[in-house]
Amino acid sequence: MEDPIARLCQGPIARPKGPPSKKPKAVPDTKSITNLPIEKAPKLDPKPPAAAPPVPAGDRRILAMDPATKCGWAHSAGASGTWDLSIRRDESSGMRLIRLQSKLKEIFEGVGIDIIVYEAARHAAPKMQGALVVQAEIQGVIKLFCETHKIESRGYSPSEVKKHATGKGNANKETMVSFAKAKWPKVKLVDDNHADALHILDLALKEYA
Repeated sequence: MEDPIARLCQGPIARPKGPPSKKPKAVPDTKSITNLPIEKAPKLDPKPPAAAPPVPAGDRRILAMDPATKCGWAHSAGASGTWDLSIRRDESSGMRLIRLQSKLKEIFEGVGIDIIVYEAARHAAPKMQGALVVQAEIQGVIKLFCETHKIESRGYSPSEVKKHATGKGNANKETMVSFAKAKWPKVKLVDDNHADALHILDLALKEYA
């Protein structure tokens, strides 16, 4: 009988030659795959979005202004008065314009603005050239604000405003104030700038509303 221990000492046991065995590949379950729901891509609407409907004339929010350092203003919602844009001590001249921007933003965020109408600077007497420059700067801020906030604007000449208010294109300040007091007796007028703003608003309401 062969000694098993002696056989082990003779060397390793010979193994049968041949390619190594491979694990069988998993076969996918075609039934479960075919039964999966197929997501459909959403249909794109070829038509562009419809434009927003125009604001009815009676609902337009109009801000009227008489540009000056004592800036008269009146809103179609009912509020009116004057803004003091005066430059204070140790301030640059640009602070006048910054104050105006703040006032316009306050009105815009408070009651809204669709149109800004104002008395446009055209010409001035030699002694009033400084006031004309200030008025032109204020007009620039108004136009920039309108462009930035997508607001329409309209300027009226002084003669247009005076003729609408009194029937005469060369009416003086006192006449403009007296007509304003007669037309709006419940409004406490601050000054002639306030009166002009009310007349400008009235002109715009008749034109745009």
